[in-house]
Amino acid sequence: MVNRFFIFLSIIIINSCNSSSEPNDSYLKLEAEETSIRNFYNRVLNDKTFTNDSIKIQIEKIDSLPINSNYYQAVYNIAKASYYNRIMSFNLAEYNFSNALNTLKNKPNDSIAERAYVGMGTIYKNKGDFTKSLLFFQKSIKACEFNKDTIRLSGAYASLAQVYFEKDDIVKAKENIEKVFVLLKSKKSEIPYLISLHTLANIELKAGNIEKAFLLDQQGLKIADSLNSDKIKVTFQDNLARCYLDKKEYSKAESYFNKNLEIDTKLNNPNWIADTYINIAELKMLTGDFENAEKKLQLAIDILLKNNLSNNTLKAYSVLSDLYQKQGNYKKALEIKDEYLKNYKNIINEKREESFVELDLLFETSKKEKALTTTKLALTENELLSKRKSIWLMFLSSFVIIGFILFRNFRAKAKLQKEQLELENKLLEEQSNYKIQEQRLDISRELHDNVGSQLTFIISILDNLKSSSVQFDEAIDKKIDILTNFANKSISELRDTIWVLNSKQLSLSELKSRMLNFIKDAGESVDAIHFQFDFVVSDDKQLTSKQAINLYRILQEIVNNAIKHANASTINVMISQLGNELQIKISDNGIGFDYETKKKKSFGLTNIQNRVQEINGTLKVQSEHENGTNYFIAITL
Repeated sequence: MVNRFFIFLSIIIINSCNSSSEPNDSYLKLEAEETSIRNFYNRVLNDKTFTNDSIKIQIEKIDSLPINSNYYQAVYNIAKASYYNRIMSFNLAEYNFSNALNTLKNKPNDSIAERAYVGMGTIYKNKGDFTKSLLFFQKSIKACEFNKDTIRLSGAYASLAQVYFEKDDIVKAKENIEKVFVLLKSKKSEIPYLISLHTLANIELKAGNIEKAFLLDQQGLKIADSLNSDKIKVTFQDNLARCYLDKKEYSKAESYFNKNLEIDTKLNNPNWIADTYINIAELKMLTGDFENAEKKLQLAIDILLKNNLSNNTLKAYSVLSDLYQKQGNYKKALEIKDEYLKNYKNIINEKREESFVELDLLFETSKKEKALTTTKLALTENELLSKRKSIWLMFLSSFVIIGFILFRNFRAKAKLQKEQLELENKLLEEQSNYKIQEQRLDISRELHDNVGSQLTFIISILDNLKSSSVQFDEAIDKKIDILTNFANKSISELRDTIWVLNSKQLSLSELKSRMLNFIKDAGESVDAIHFQFDFVVSDDKQLTSKQAINLYRILQEIVNNAIKHANASTINVMISQLGNELQIKISDNGIGFDYETKKKKSFGLTNIQNRVQEINGTLKVQSEHENGTNYFIAITL
């Protein structure tokens, strides 16, 4: 069953590590010119009407302001990290939390530092790095004890209990839950108490103690009713339904799912509505009511596709495929698996683009911080120079020889300082490049280990289907071959992406080699089309990884469009280098199309336009009915 509690819990933990109380007195003593930042901090943490778009605009404005106070810088980093946590950009959140902690290393028990500890603990918990997660939550506990903040201390213990539960260390999970119950024995409506109550219910349900779990969830539901909180109520009702499922009391389980559906509709939350439909469908499958199960799943899929909720769409397709298999309708099951793979590929592309955006933003943030540091160093050096010149002029008339010696020493020291500053700048640049490359390698490993292994697993399943004793008709065999080729092609594209991610820079000759391989593969897959490829490299310049991947994807998109839609017999790719400009012409002799009409409706054409803009290039498209299509692209190297 889909367990909505863990989705809700992630939001609760993120919010709980950023709310509850105002910053401490030292923050409130910030100078008057920092009032706008103080207001921004409070709005990010406490104002639910402060939208993500408005937060982003504020960050862009504040980033341009000079930052004179280290403590103020830490507060601002916490606010930014909280925003990135809210939109699930965990790399950026971790970066800003870490910067805040570095600034506050001499104030480990400060209430602002404590929020960073909880934020880092939550991030590492989401990444599955329980050792680091426990370390940061323990630091949070120490700071809360120092500040005598009972509510936040109970929140830290509740988070620790969650970490131990996910590690299957039930004894320690229960120990921390008990600490929460003791701290909040008279404050059972607090969020940490409800989190701990639900964690304990999950522990009991996992151990097979259904009645104990049932009683705990009923207790939580009673508190949710007293708070008149529908969002908390649905999490406990969902768990009660799962208790009834384990007891095989299907009518009672369905009753709770229907109650959740009423609340989901009232809250107008499409993701939760679809989630409940999937739960009901799985229940119907258990009772053998396949017809109603299929109706509920179709409702869920319609809602998810309409609202572009990719992750739950995969879940719905997976359950629908299982339903058709239970009915023995293997043809339908394979068709649904095809939809599953299509959506899976879209999610991979979305996550990849999100990762690129995060890396670019981290890089730009590091550049801005380095620029500010360099400016401060230059101002300090100018002040020192001015003071020394004044001293030199004051004593010049009386102490010519001494003044000359001092001047010479000053020149030598200034030269040494300049060399030292250059070395420090180079070191900062190398450290920045190292961090960026480390992020790229992490993303590459994630893509290779997670996405690559899952695609390989899909291929293995398809190969097993082909070699199994079950005899499929020719159409199904053909479908299996198509799916296998699709998965293999996805792995090839994944390798291209990892190749770019692992490279700081790529030469034109490397790009030419990759493009040539793609054109060869395209020519081998389509016998009816003749391909002409000409890429002249006069000066093997270096491209950024962003330029290389965008140019390669643009070629893929245009050629694939021509193969699928143009009904062409010839496709020509001409690439030439004129000084610092790379000129690309891709043409076909197909049926053509109305570009002005199609460019706003076609995702593929929009994708090409966006990729050209991202690398500051220009795009021109000429297409006439029955006279083929020409794409002209130019970028500055």
